Amino acid sequence: MEKKAYVEISLSIGAEYFDVAIALLSQIGYEAFWEDGDTLRAYMSAAMWNAARECATQAALTEALGRSVAMHVTFLEERNWNAEWEKTLVPIEVSSRIVIVQSGKTVPNLEGRLTLEINPKMSFGTGYHETTRLMIRTLEMTMQPTDFVLDIGTGTGVLAIAARKLGNRNPILALDNDEWSVKKRFGKHCSKPMRRHRGRAT
Repeated sequence: MEKKAYVEISLSIGAEYFDVAIALLSQIGYEAFWEDGDTLRAYMSAAMWNAARECATQAALTEALGRSVAMHVTFLEERNWNAEWEKTLVPIEVSSRIVIVQSGKTVPNLEGRLTLEINPKMSFGTGYHETTRLMIRTLEMTMQPTDFVLDIGTGTGVLAIAARKLGNRNPILALDNDEWSVKKRFGKHCSKPMRRHRGRAT
């Protein structure tokens, strides 16, 4: 089978503009995004790319961000994007006590730290997004051992894992409509019941 080619555009726009840019580029036809520091990388099929598409992308970004944006374009052959992305992951310091690490990676100097091991694949919840870190800190500050925890949109399961490792003693239910998410297992975090199901909150 012939490999599919993609176009990657790289935009050094600053992380504070990522949400706006992703929303805009999704409407134009970009299929995937990679938040790489202050650089946003967006991808679409090379079959859809042409000079008019490039000009339209540049014009839309300039209008949305209120300034001209330098855009670097690269043509890429299909490869395992998830594996490429996972190579870039580093431990995330959530708080002075908690750190998120990728399963299977050896990380030094973690003695005395509460480690949350995740296997991200294609799921949300790596700790790179501020929302995830804020939620974990909230659990750390407010959760009681007897609270009931329902993790809706669990992604990697990092919030459910955090709740368990922070001392919650009740069964934890994690829900997601993403097949990649529900195929994962909590593994070593399952000293007490933790269930992951595919579904919606309604």
